[in-house]
Amino acid sequence: MLKRKIHSLENDLGIYSDEITEIVDKNVQGLKSGRDDIVRLAELLNKQADEVLLLCSL
Repeated sequence: MLKRKIHSLENDLGIYSDEITEIVDKNVQGLKSGRDDIVRLAELLNKQADEVLLLCSL
């Protein structure tokens, strides 16, 4: 479901779409192992979003 959502936002995410998808792919096994891994993935995605917003404000 997460990968489908990222794919649907691909145009909005631009060049970061592939990187975000890669983060998700690397963490798929972790997602299955519990809440802590899901929280870590969310933190990584939020960090990436912050970087995108910073670049867009330049």
